[in-house]
Amino acid sequence: MQESLAILYSGGTDSTCVAALMAESYRRIHLLTFDRSGFHQIQNTRLGAQRLIERFPEVHFEHRILKIDRIFNRLAFKAYLPRLRRFGLRMLQNCTFCALANHFRTLHYCLEHGIRVVADGATRELRFLPSHMVQPIERMRSLYAEYGIEYLTPVYDFDIPREIDFFDKLRMEKDGQEGVEVEPQQNTTGRHLHELGLLPSENIKGSALDRRLQYRCFQYVLHNMVAHVVMRGPEDYPRYEREILEVYEDTIERFKPGPDGSGPLKALLD
Repeated sequence: MQESLAILYSGGTDSTCVAALMAESYRRIHLLTFDRSGFHQIQNTRLGAQRLIERFPEVHFEHRILKIDRIFNRLAFKAYLPRLRRFGLRMLQNCTFCALANHFRTLHYCLEHGIRVVADGATRELRFLPSHMVQPIERMRSLYAEYGIEYLTPVYDFDIPREIDFFDKLRMEKDGQEGVEVEPQQNTTGRHLHELGLLPSENIKGSALDRRLQYRCFQYVLHNMVAHVVMRGPEDYPRYEREILEVYEDTIERFKPGPDGSGPLKALLD
């Protein structure tokens, strides 16, 4: 068994599956949930953390909710006008700066606690969110490596579960079901959690339980509007990914901490 790692933890199926997978190899797991303005029901993440604690009593889980408002505001709005001239409406995509704020706060946390492995629940499913895109992930992996930290995405190549349709959702609400039984897929995060007894079904998308497990944030609507309508991401996804990577590169180089975690963001830790 290895000693410890940190997980960027939203409370959803994917990050919970990462925690369950890592529980096979680590004695101590830090579940890091991030809170800022625009997030709602952040306390929902405690339910998944408690289920993990009960399912893996031999592992010490430490669930931390960390405020990132000041870091996010620095990343998103510092030197705003020159960056607006360079990146245009990409500066409206809060999800880009939110993902970076999450990772910067995780990096500081790991340096503070001597943690050398980080993981998250990035998947192929949310292809227009920067934290789930291949090139931004690789850029973040290289950033962590500068500080001697390994960054893992253990469920990235898992199968994507089918969407639960409108009638399934109606039936779940009417009958009080937590999920819908569907034809098993080869390897989804939901199936893995179901087999471990952590979920009542292989697919809980859209169910009451799904809503109770995760915090809510609707700022992704603007992010996706810019991605689809302004940047025409579906029409030329490689170009869209390169343009997101440019924002990542610029922000990382402006604000990344020194070798010991010092730097312009150090004073912004809550």
